[in-house]
Amino acid sequence: MEFPRNRVDWLKTLPKGSVGAEIGVDTGRFSRVILDVVKPRLLWLIDCYETQPGVPYNLSDGWYLSRFYAAMRRLRVAWSKGFVRLLCAYSSEAALLVEDDSLDWAYIDAGHTEAEAFMDLQLWYPKIKSGGIVAGHDFITGVKDVGVVEAVMEFRRNLRDGPLHVTEECIASFWWVKA
Repeated sequence: MEFPRNRVDWLKTLPKGSVGAEIGVDTGRFSRVILDVVKPRLLWLIDCYETQPGVPYNLSDGWYLSRFYAAMRRLRVAWSKGFVRLLCAYSSEAALLVEDDSLDWAYIDAGHTEAEAFMDLQLWYPKIKSGGIVAGHDFITGVKDVGVVEAVMEFRRNLRDGPLHVTEECIASFWWVKA
């Protein structure tokens, strides 16, 4: 089997009509691609859309609000049809609203520090069914304040899940199958 070279090709491997989550939506560009390619039965979209305390790459609340408006414009039709649940919440708050073992896959692209990425993996891993897919973005090294690679490697250290796969993009995505 040939592995997907980029995250759009990876989306094509997901089952149509699945239930998934994108944690870290920003303007909803990738969310729109998810909807078009995967055609999920239900898609949870989570982003806090506000300045976050203690985060090294913070911007203004106005900047985050403009990102929210862009996402709403891009996703309004799918949201109005009821198969998109857009939660303006921190990952830790949103995870409380999603049942354990209810997701076929999750794509984590929220906080990029090692601590944030590790916390998101801890929060969302239980939400994914056995046989489901744990995935995310920004699997890169050598970038200040980005620790996704370290978080993923540490999180997977004692798991008996499937092998880790990484796309060939310069800002790579990762995924593996949960045991």
